[in-house]
Amino acid sequence: MEGFQVTHPWPRRQLRDCFGFIVGVSTQAHKDALLQRDESLKIVVTGCKR
Repeated sequence: MEGFQVTHPWPRRQLRDCFGFIVGVSTQAHKDALLQRDESLKIVVTGCKR
């Protein structure tokens, strides 16, 4: 996942299991990179400018 950074100190799986959240990303490339790491994530592409 070069170029993308997870900044929260909790493990991603722990966060998802506890809170059941949806991840918002600005690009399809970012979504694709995250899904390569964990297909169970719920991700939407917002198209927001960074």
